[in-house]
Amino acid sequence: ERLRRHTGPVERLRELVLDLAVRGTLVAQDEAAEPAEHFVERVKQERLRRVETGQMRGGLDVSDGLAVDAPYSLPNGWQWTNFGAACINRDSERIPVRSADRALRQGEYDYYGASGAIDKIDDYLFDGELLLIGEDGANLVLRSTPIAFIASGRFWVNNHAHVIDSLSSAALRYLAVYVNSIDLKPYLTGIAQPKLNQKRLNSIPVPIPPEAEQGRIVAKVDELMQLCDDLEAREQARHHVTTRLRASSLDALTTAETDDDLHAAWSRVQANWEALTDHPDCIDALRQTILKLAVRGKLVAQDPDDPDAHRLFRELVAERKRLTSEKAIRRRATLPPVELDEQPFQLPSTWTWVRLDDIGDWGAGATPKRGESRYYGGPHDWFKSGELSDSPALSGPS
Repeated sequence: ERLRRHTGPVERLRELVLDLAVRGTLVAQDEAAEPAEHFVERVKQERLRRVETGQMRGGLDVSDGLAVDAPYSLPNGWQWTNFGAACINRDSERIPVRSADRALRQGEYDYYGASGAIDKIDDYLFDGELLLIGEDGANLVLRSTPIAFIASGRFWVNNHAHVIDSLSSAALRYLAVYVNSIDLKPYLTGIAQPKLNQKRLNSIPVPIPPEAEQGRIVAKVDELMQLCDDLEAREQARHHVTTRLRASSLDALTTAETDDDLHAAWSRVQANWEALTDHPDCIDALRQTILKLAVRGKLVAQDPDDPDAHRLFRELVAERKRLTSEKAIRRRATLPPVELDEQPFQLPSTWTWVRLDDIGDWGAGATPKRGESRYYGGPHDWFKSGELSDSPALSGPS
């Protein structure tokens, strides 16, 4: 139930891998491993050391945040704590630079924002490997890109990404796995512009495995994610082939010139029916093809006993003339017949091309006065664009 339901099968597999990783069921536990509480204590001591030596500004002490509500049970040796107690926050070292100023300071170093590197700059603030976590933006909800990602080397970070340090690369990567595995919406503030501030980030419960197990978890996640990448690549290749097959099969239906060609095209569609209907896009394309076949006279067999469309059209024109005043007939523009070079496609022999003006009266509407419209208590119906299918039948003038 914790997995997001709107994604495809490979993405759901990725989410399952992350979920198993942070529950302690992805790799085997080592009963002789040092418990996670020792790792959390070392993080606390390192954080305090940096504050005392002036390496960190702010000195927020979150080391007493070990008592948290446990969302689920953990293996022996693991421990629930809050995010602030599991890491070393370096947000105070961030410096935002306006885009206009960056344009004058182009250089070799990556400039990071909430979702990754967004520019280059001529200097750096951080040197090493750190975890960056998006602080604001719609991606916190949409998850179109990872919320937590690793930055390494020399780089600059603005104030739209939290900067997280820890005791090892494995610890940082494990925290990234956890943040990317959970729903962050309960910790966000703001609606129009979602934000994960430092206080809310620090309060997130985190399951911490023993330090040695963190490395094994990260290695297994990397291995399985590579397999997911391979599956995704094969799926994309298969989808590409299916798309080409669908396009050629449906195109053959609409362009068939003889009954034999049409029968062969239908046989090809039937033979590949599962491949042609395995995706919503395929269904939409099939619907459009059915409509094209219908108006081309290729969807059903022709009956030679049916009335000829040419004769029906002449009868329609005569009836319109009978019902229309001479003044209206003179006022109507006389349009020439549809010439052969104007016809988009060939029709069966008993069909005919006509212009819309030949078979109906067409005109633009007008907005009634406010007091005359039934929207405001008046006597007349007022149909707006897109409302005809939901409106009652016309009753009187409109």
